[in-house]
Amino acid sequence: MKTIHSRTDFAKHRLTLIISLSLVNFLTAQASAKDMSQNLKDSIVYLQTAYYGYEQYQPWKNMELSEGFATGTAVDDNKVITIASSVANAAFIQVKRANRSDFIPAKITIVDYESNLALIELDANSLGKPLKAVKFSEAYKKGAALSFYWLS
Repeated sequence: MKTIHSRTDFAKHRLTLIISLSLVNFLTAQASAKDMSQNLKDSIVYLQTAYYGYEQYQPWKNMELSEGFATGTAVDDNKVITIASSVANAAFIQVKRANRSDFIPAKITIVDYESNLALIELDANSLGKPLKAVKFSEAYKKGAALSFYWLS
């Protein structure tokens, strides 16, 4: 895993997931909520992680594995961005796509703690159909209204 501490090295993935989803919404404002949810099913994934915690007074001792969950947004055929804090100290990570019951093995490629983003690479052989990368836009205006969509 490569750790990035400079924003310039990780510039194209600096947007948070919430902004990326709002940009997708901004670009397709005419679509209904149902259509938008359908369009995003190939772009949004569910991440399941197993991670070690640390005891506060004995940080050299690992606690038992804990389970964590997050969402990720596709930025390439088999790569997603998510918040770094959701995959910190991960011992194991797997991804689930919408409308699939099986999990896809994944690995953390890059972590940028400064912007709290991580790039996750999914196993291309287990992926099947490639992910549909979201398109980012410079047209989003800070403070504009946001819409949220639930994918089940």
